[in-house]
Amino acid sequence: MKTPEWIIILTWRFMGFSVIGMVSTVVSMLMFYVGVEMLHYKAVGVYLGSYILTIIGSYFANSIWVFHAKVSAVECVKFFGIYASGMFLGAALLRLLEFIFPMISPFLLGIGAMPITVGWNFFFVNYIMERFEHRKR
Repeated sequence: MKTPEWIIILTWRFMGFSVIGMVSTVVSMLMFYVGVEMLHYKAVGVYLGSYILTIIGSYFANSIWVFHAKVSAVECVKFFGIYASGMFLGAALLRLLEFIFPMISPFLLGIGAMPITVGWNFFFVNYIMERFEHRKR
């Protein structure tokens, strides 16, 4: 039995989305380290700055390399909104998990919440990017 084309496309998109997400996370952590530990800036400002910059970079990378979609300011704002909603979803889920499993490390619970937020982000990013696919800049 042949795998439907839409499953193959979705799988490749998810893999590309995941790789860009991992690279963005590493870049964000490096920016945070340099800003806080080496340049001695305030942690909250560096965190917000690195978060915003890496989400914008992730938008461009995903648009160009994963979804082959047109880059636009409106779609970038939507992309950022999706990530913000995913962050709030993850925080709420983490709070719930801490309540249900108080004996488990919050760090481990946070890792447990990540697949939900990654799935959330991918589902909605795929939805908005799919509409602009193949419309190159």
